[in-house]
Amino acid sequence: GIRLNPMIYAAVRRRLRDLGFLLDGSVACFRGDARTVEELVNRAIADAAQLVGPVEDEDDEAGEEVDWGVVEGEVVRRFRSMPSQLERARLVVRHLRAGNNVLLAGPPGSGKSYLMDVLGVVVPHSYYISMANASNAGIEDLVLNARRINLLMIDELDKASTRDLPIVLQLADATRGRVVIAKANKRVDLRLHCPILAAANPFLQKRSRNYWDALLDRFVLVEFERPSREELMALFIEASNASDQALLRAVERSIEDASVRRIMQAANFVRGNPDLPRELLVREVVRILSGR
Repeated sequence: GIRLNPMIYAAVRRRLRDLGFLLDGSVACFRGDARTVEELVNRAIADAAQLVGPVEDEDDEAGEEVDWGVVEGEVVRRFRSMPSQLERARLVVRHLRAGNNVLLAGPPGSGKSYLMDVLGVVVPHSYYISMANASNAGIEDLVLNARRINLLMIDELDKASTRDLPIVLQLADATRGRVVIAKANKRVDLRLHCPILAAANPFLQKRSRNYWDALLDRFVLVEFERPSREELMALFIEASNASDQALLRAVERSIEDASVRRIMQAANFVRGNPDLPRELLVREVVRILSGR
């Protein structure tokens, strides 16, 4: 097998494309005899190595370390308006700091994706994947091309197709260990020095138990419940810094089915448009909260 540094791997892919290969995920196709293909692949590797230049050993640290104390402090600040969620969010951070994979489970709108949004801002070299539109090959490419990953976040895990779950299982097994990806008679391996944070709505019974039982065995389960109406209202007021009573009454009437993420979108809109006429402000905030 061929073992490549992730930086060289990305350069090899670009060089293979230049040489006329068709690329699909981690598979490269070329019409020609075996000797020609081998020569072209070797040329691509040599050209890529020269282009990238000397690289650090795979065990060397690269980029910023995670200050988990700072991360927990930011999570506390963002979740202080929702006391029912605060301790769960802090527990998630402490598990990630310990190197444990964590699975957030809860209904839509409970704040799972919001926690990922917060961590994505405060944790350097964090990566987000939505399984609603991700593929096995796409996840492989992300992991292989990233120079460093401090936190890998996988959202909407319950929407993953069965054919795309093997890579998630492999990554969950390989946390702080070695990831080996073998395809088309090629082998690429590297170390994964990060925990995984996944999120899912409640699992449907029809899903394959073979995969889901295996996944649950590799993650610490933390359940999120939907915040109360009062907590959601407090979150909006704190995030928007709004005091206009007509606006707050409109928000209170519209907040029942709004997700935490939509509440933050509405709050950001209010905070970012302080000079907008009240009528237009209220109309847009209600539209955001209703999802229309």
